[in-house]
Amino acid sequence: SWEGQSMLVSCTTDGLLSLWSGSGGRLNEQDMYIAGGEREQARGAEATSLATCSVTGLAAVGSADGRLRLIDVDNPKTPQVVYRAKAHGGAAIALAFDTTGQYLASAGSCGSVFITDASGTCSFATLGYFAPSSKPVSLAWRVDATDGLRLLVSLADGRLLSAAPPQLTSSPPADLHLSDGSLDLRSWQLAQPL
Repeated sequence: SWEGQSMLVSCTTDGLLSLWSGSGGRLNEQDMYIAGGEREQARGAEATSLATCSVTGLAAVGSADGRLRLIDVDNPKTPQVVYRAKAHGGAAIALAFDTTGQYLASAGSCGSVFITDASGTCSFATLGYFAPSSKPVSLAWRVDATDGLRLLVSLADGRLLSAAPPQLTSSPPADLHLSDGSLDLRSWQLAQPL
C-alpha cells in the first residue's frame, strides 16, 4: 500500500508490469514492458523475480539474463524504470527489499548475492556482492535490537546465512566483492531445508 492505496504489482514472464487496485481494477493506463517497447524481443529478458517496497513505492524485477530493474510505481498510472543494471551471470531468482527501503538484495542462479542501494542515496548503485559456497534459494531481511539489520539467505545445501549489509556512506570495494568479515557473516545448518 502506498499513501493509503492498496495496490498489487504483477509481472508476467514476458515482462508486462501491471498495477492493480484493491478492488481489482488495473491502475496503469498503458502496457509497460520492463525492458521498454511494446514487447521485449531480446532473449533472456523474461522476468524471473519480483519484489515491492511500500516505503519507497519501488518495484524490483529480476530477469533471466541477470538484469535488475527498479521501477517507480508511486504514481501507478505511469510507472517509470529508474534503474537498470546487469548483476548476475544467470537469472535473478530472488529479490528482497529491507523494511526501510534502503537496500535491495538479489540472488542469482549463478550463486551470487548482490546488495544494491535502493534508496537512491548512491544513485541506486551496487554496494557489493558475495558468493556463498552453495547456491542461494531465497532472501529475507530482519531487524532486531541486538544485531540491527541483517540479510538472511537460505542456501540449497540447507544452511542459513545472516549478513550485515554494507554501510550506505562507505565506498564499495573496487571489485565490489564483499568479504565475509565486512559482512559479519554467520551460518547455521538447518534440520530441514527451507
